[in-house]
Amino acid sequence: MTLSLEAFLEDLKSEARLESSGQFTLDLSHARDKLAAYQLKKTDDLLLKLVQCGVAGGASRMDFESKNSHVRFVFHGLVFSQKELDQILNYLLQQEPGTNRALRHLATAVNTAVGTRPSAIALASWDGQRGHLTRWSSQGKESQSWTPPHGGRAQTVFQLIRTPAEWRETIKHLFNQRDVIGMFFGWKTGWTAEQELLADRAAWCPVPIFMNGKLLPETPLVVGRVRSSQQEKIIRHGAEARLAGNTGGVRLTTREVKPWSGSTFPKGPVTAVITAGVQEGGLQIPSYVELVNDGITSVRRMIDGLPSNQFVRVLAATDGFQTDLDGFSLVENDDYRVFLDWLLGQSAQLFPAAGLGALPQLNLARRR
Repeated sequence: MTLSLEAFLEDLKSEARLESSGQFTLDLSHARDKLAAYQLKKTDDLLLKLVQCGVAGGASRMDFESKNSHVRFVFHGLVFSQKELDQILNYLLQQEPGTNRALRHLATAVNTAVGTRPSAIALASWDGQRGHLTRWSSQGKESQSWTPPHGGRAQTVFQLIRTPAEWRETIKHLFNQRDVIGMFFGWKTGWTAEQELLADRAAWCPVPIFMNGKLLPETPLVVGRVRSSQQEKIIRHGAEARLAGNTGGVRLTTREVKPWSGSTFPKGPVTAVITAGVQEGGLQIPSYVELVNDGITSVRRMIDGLPSNQFVRVLAATDGFQTDLDGFSLVENDDYRVFLDWLLGQSAQLFPAAGLGALPQLNLARRR
């Protein structure tokens, strides 16, 4: 038996009647349509929403485990109340200003997971002393007290139990990725589809992500392409500028790099990283700004205005900016435009500190 959205809708209906004392009745048909709008088109993207949940909620670490039978995601240092987890889809139905971003990200992940018709979905949270678990399956909803296997520090857990049909698809992909000849020549990673997705879209997540026990590999900030070839080369920059931010931010390199002349590295979270340099012979190094929203890469825009032999690379966090329904695409409103103008202005001002001289005004390339 598989879990369907109807089980959640009936549960929400009973909760609405209980809490409103007859003053509010949930319109199930309206709720069904609204929740459908919040289901991600690519079901694997629910993992990206889990990452965003962890970043927005202030998790200290995230552990992702993917097996044929289940997907398990652990948020260390993040706690939700039993009421919040029991009524998780309400955070998509109620569009109130100031709604907890972490809960909205988690709600989108759960809503999308339901669309895969899994065997079961479970949410559990532990504050270090007490815990609770809510589980939905075709048999209904169960809520009970919960303690992690080894007790320990505060954490929240998301778990999806796959159906046999999903097992087969996972095994098929894994078998294809583990082609021995392909791995020998380097074009097969040996990763599952979920691991490949996180390595691509969560590369700049500021919270450490462990995939099946291994830390998500670090991604190079600057990559050049050999002219008239598809071959790429990593550029090991030695200096960069870092701009201070609030919570969240972007992932920083573990290599030892120096601050640009006249600048210092902030001690707290970093909202933007800027580096620049001269293109080496035979390499094409694109100049662009990449925006990371709650740990997930959402936008990449090319930059115009540089001499042909120079490049600038900007990486910045847009946590809390307005997004479309999917929670990934940024709405290009005034806040968005002002922030991009500020990033380009900072880049132009800091560019001379890299020893490359003054820059003309930088502009974003037009979308094609």
